[in-house]
Amino acid sequence: MSPSPSDPPTAGPHPGVGVGSAPHLPVALSPRVSDVGGVKVHRVLPRARRRTIGAWCFADLFDGAATPAADASAMVTADGAVLSPSVDVGPHPHTGIHTVTWLTSGALRHTDSVGSDQVVRPGELNVMTAGWGVAHAEHHLDHTVAVAGAQLWLAQPDATRNGDPRFDHHADLPVVDHGPFRTTVIVGAHDTERSPAVVDTPAVALAVTATDDGSGTFTLDASNEYCIVVLAGEMVVHGEPPWPTDDGVVVAATTGVDLGKGRTRVTLHATVGSTALVLGGPPLGEELVMFWTFVARTRSEAATAAAQWNAGDPRFGAVASPLERIAAPPVPWS
Repeated sequence: MSPSPSDPPTAGPHPGVGVGSAPHLPVALSPRVSDVGGVKVHRVLPRARRRTIGAWCFADLFDGAATPAADASAMVTADGAVLSPSVDVGPHPHTGIHTVTWLTSGALRHTDSVGSDQVVRPGELNVMTAGWGVAHAEHHLDHTVAVAGAQLWLAQPDATRNGDPRFDHHADLPVVDHGPFRTTVIVGAHDTERSPAVVDTPAVALAVTATDDGSGTFTLDASNEYCIVVLAGEMVVHGEPPWPTDDGVVVAATTGVDLGKGRTRVTLHATVGSTALVLGGPPLGEELVMFWTFVARTRSEAATAAAQWNAGDPRFGAVASPLERIAAPPVPWS
């Protein structure tokens, strides 16, 4: 989902959020809405006032909705079948990240320059490690079923970001039932369960779904930064002081709330079917340069990667895909 207009190229810890030991007031994560092939994509990270949550540097949420620009006539077949907007994304590169793909509806076929050819469905997980350079494509399998879910990027640390690329698929992930919530451990650990996903930096990603109306309290690591982003329905979030209201903070679908650092617990209230992601990790502590699909440490690195991709350099390999290869845009700096 990533080759859409990019945010400003520099990313790093927001200087006023979660830098001390005490928690701060929660901060809304209002998304920037992009159009990817007629699909409405809600980008909650990075934002101008919050560039990273731990090492999580990018979060695109997609709910299957079409943008107003989508051609409605193209969404009905000759025999009357209604089609969902396509999320086909042609071959494009990445550097310096793990891409984490988590779906709540539909199916995507992933192909990449490592040689992977893997379908991901709801409840399953695709993790691609870019390292020095990788390329991939995503194909919408069944256009009668909308694709909904999230694509996340986790920045690799300096020690591994120039390593070899790899790809891992996990068909089964651990699940923890806690009150009205069923929690899938996507990355990291929760309660007594740990995800099989291998990443190069400490991080947690949980998918929390309400199986009934109610509330539940989740333990947090006070040394980590956290955010909650809602994929479907609505969550009411309560934390320990400071908190702006006794009624909690209402987080609607495709938006989020930054909890910052220093919190030891959070309570979620939801109606049945609501789903959210809890993302967290230790503060990144370094500046990233994010340009298009590249995560680097300097503008020069990012510009070099873009030039190499456009020139067909073997750094990124070849992807088996019928979709058109996507060129990197010009760098936004002189």
